[in-house]
Amino acid sequence: MKSSIEETSLEDIVNVDLHPFQNLEFQQQCKGTLNEKGVLVLEKFLKFPVIEAVKQEGKKNQHLAFFTDSNHNIYLKPTAPGFPAIHPRNREVISSKGCITTDQIPMESALRTLYDADGFRQFLCRVLGESSLYEYADPPLIHQSSLCECGAGAGLAF
Repeated sequence: MKSSIEETSLEDIVNVDLHPFQNLEFQQQCKGTLNEKGVLVLEKFLKFPVIEAVKQEGKKNQHLAFFTDSNHNIYLKPTAPGFPAIHPRNREVISSKGCITTDQIPMESALRTLYDADGFRQFLCRVLGESSLYEYADPPLIHQSSLCECGAGAGLAF
């Protein structure tokens, strides 16, 4: 599934000047931020033309998506009585998302290239403290991306 131009193409997809995700020091900084704040936001991680292309792919294929609505807190965990009612752990949000599975993502998609890139997977493992990532056993469900209309509860998720 991986192409011989994978590493070069990642530089066309990711703003590596802002987010050198293959750099060990950057990975440690990201892990520290995630551990300290409970969230990691990498603004402008994807280059603008890539974001636009992925949005167009999503719109073109949204008729294939599975849509769902749910109520939950941002941690997807039960409420915590030890925290105040206004704490994010106790605040309910409504999310609405449409999931497009791998078999519906074009082979030439930047999203597929990113998902399949060993360097990106290593970045995720180091930041999340995982030894490895595993794909779904059901091939059509290997990757899911979320396409959300304006005002929906989530953005692009991996």
